[in-house]
Order: sequence, then structure tokens, then C-alpha cells
Amino acid sequence: MVEKHPAFKVPDNSNQYIWRYIDFTKFVDMLATNELYFTRLDKLNDKFEGSHTIPTVGSRKIYFENMIKMGNMTNSQCEKSEDFLKKYYENQRLEYGVNCWHISSHESAA
Repeated sequence: MVEKHPAFKVPDNSNQYIWRYIDFTKFVDMLATNELYFTRLDKLNDKFEGSHTIPTVGSRKIYFENMIKMGNMTNSQCEKSEDFLKKYYENQRLEYGVNCWHISSHESAA
């Protein structure tokens, strides 16, 4: 059964397969507790998991350049703001948890 949620697009096919590879003990725990385990982003092997894309970082740089051009911020204010945002987003990896699934009609180890 598919439940609607404002944050997610409902698949066109309500019988669509959703995949998740987990070991047996985690599977049994999920069934027993009716809960999902969320791993903190910084605990994943991929150090870039949860990081922003290069275009996103680039658009932030353009934003601050425009703020300087318009006279709304000084170079120093922009540098401090950029440093703050960089540290803020790095720290988010300590605060966000993920539980990854994949929608596909076919199983794939990839």
C-alpha cells in the first residue's frame, strides 16, 4: 500500500518494488520493532554522502559576489558568511540520519 506524503512523489505504479539490502539481524529487528534504523551521515563510508553538489556551492559563491556588487555586504562579511555556511553544512553530517532504499523493477547489486 502506498500512502501519500507531501514530501514524496507517489510512484505511478502502486505495486512498484522498493529495494533495501540489509543483513538478517537488521531485517528481523525492523519487523519486530516496526521501526527503521537511521545511520548518521558521518558514519557512512562515503565522505561526500550528504554534501552539497559543486553547482550548489558555486551558486552560493555567485550569491555572495552579487551581494558585494550590490553593496549589501563587504568582502569580509561575505568571507565570514561563507566560512560559517561551510562549517554549518559540515556539521549537518553529525545531525542527519539516512535510511536508503531504491525503487526499481529489477534487483541490481549496483
